[in-house]
Amino acid sequence: MVPSNYQTFFLAEAGASAALIGLLFVAMSVASGRVTGTHSSVLEQARASSALTALVIPLTLSLVALLPGARLGIPAVITSFAGLLFVAATLRRYLSVDRSDRESLLGFTIVMGVIFGYGIVSVVNSKSSDPIVTISSATIASVLIGIDRAWALIGGHGRGRGTALRDLVKGADPDDATDD
Repeated sequence: MVPSNYQTFFLAEAGASAALIGLLFVAMSVASGRVTGTHSSVLEQARASSALTALVIPLTLSLVALLPGARLGIPAVITSFAGLLFVAATLRRYLSVDRSDRESLLGFTIVMGVIFGYGIVSVVNSKSSDPIVTISSATIASVLIGIDRAWALIGGHGRGRGTALRDLVKGADPDDATDD
């Protein structure tokens, strides 16, 4: 069962995720030719769908957690499994593009794996609130990944904030980066 002291967290996360999804749809409509047009690239499509997936999963789990008497284990397993299927489908699509045009899905895969694993732990040990703490932390990471992917989608330098951090460490000029 979701601890009552997490209700405020899940309420805030549901609101934030829903607002970010709305903004993502606005961004996608502005850049619709690049994202959904006949000449859209696999990378742009992957950015859009990964941003949406990374935001929908925390929204779904937060809404479920707000239900009276909710148990988060089974919904966490189902939604994270869907996220892992998304990763597999994206990797399959990446086979058709040059390696340099691919983005890492490692962070998102780890987050989905954590939610999946702790969802199972929550189902097996439904009396413990420890899995809910970890799932909550992972949903925060998922929202941040969604924001990062949305930033890359609207044309932020490089392929997201991870690339910007790597450029900072290496001393590379972000203006020299080639945006896709």
